[in-house]
Amino acid sequence: MKLLFLLCLSLSSFGARTELVEVVREGVSKQANPVKAKNEILSSVSEKIALEKIEEILGKEKLNQNRSLIGSSVLSKKDRFMPILKGGVPVRIDGVTKMEVRVTYSPKDLLTILKNEGFFNQNEGPASVLPMFIVFDEVQSQSYKWWFGDDNLGAGFVKSQMRVLVSQLKKSLRDKGFYLLNPIKWRSSEWITETIRRDSYRRQDYMAIGEYLGAQVVIYGRVRFFKDKKQMNRNEVEYRLTAINTNNGRVVGEVIRKFPSEAGQFETVVAQAIKSTVEEIGNDLASQVLLAWQEGTLSGQRVRVSLIGKLSYQQVEQLKRELPVKIKGVQNLKERYFSNNKVTLEVECSVSPRELAKRLKNYEVAGLRLSSPDVSSEEVSLKVRKIR
Repeated sequence: MKLLFLLCLSLSSFGARTELVEVVREGVSKQANPVKAKNEILSSVSEKIALEKIEEILGKEKLNQNRSLIGSSVLSKKDRFMPILKGGVPVRIDGVTKMEVRVTYSPKDLLTILKNEGFFNQNEGPASVLPMFIVFDEVQSQSYKWWFGDDNLGAGFVKSQMRVLVSQLKKSLRDKGFYLLNPIKWRSSEWITETIRRDSYRRQDYMAIGEYLGAQVVIYGRVRFFKDKKQMNRNEVEYRLTAINTNNGRVVGEVIRKFPSEAGQFETVVAQAIKSTVEEIGNDLASQVLLAWQEGTLSGQRVRVSLIGKLSYQQVEQLKRELPVKIKGVQNLKERYFSNNKVTLEVECSVSPRELAKRLKNYEVAGLRLSSPDVSSEEVSLKVRKIR
């Protein structure tokens, strides 16, 4: 519980340390008026860069499927993740106006907006996967854990192998319809403060970190390099990886395999062993996660939603019709209890009870408003008030 408290404290204060990335592009406009040309170029270049970064996260197919929705719910808020937009001096050349544009954006804020707008929900598209496993070199006494960031001293070789592993996992998962978050590329270590950094975590901690970073699945465990005890001139690579659903902690994939390397210089032969086996491991794990998806294991959990207040039969029926359609994350709904001042519904949802409570708060239906949510691990209780 202490670690989860520290995690919440750390993440709530992260805003002041958001990393910004600058992108420089040249834009073109047919406008001859320099003021109009500048405004047009600033708008078009910033939107183009935003779409490129969104495509990196969601993938081209999901971007195209949700283009209009992304325009209204994400691009309309681009000032929240693009705080700095600067244009140079417009120059008229060969009938067009050209200008250099400097866009500064926050990867973390963009990811947060996409998550809050529901683009990582299982019932709307590919689930996102967060790797949280350790690469451990027993021979050279090195390990790499991305959440330690620059504190992974002397970890050049293991970090290079982590990049190989993440690259292949991303490909294997993409081929099965999932998206792998890249914590090295996005410097996600800056989101995990020193107070909550651990060599390994409890399952509920992986769930909490994964949920905050927008992942429905976390892969934890380790990839280990060590000397072959029977043949000392050879080494071995061991994979012990477990994939869990961040909503309910269920195991949705697991790989425990060991492979020998050829004889030779340690780093060279270990790198070759990983290169020759990582595709098999990645495909195996991705196939298991896909099977869990198809069987509904990733569809989340069943949560009781209790509505406290007077509701008529007609109002309850309208709620049952509307919630799965209008509230993201709600898939199936059954009535479990009905009295004059309380109705309990069982909801199958793809988000945590805490997130479900946020989405239900202030929801209006049939002249009623839901408010004052009370949340536990299995139930969300809300008060029902008439709209005046």
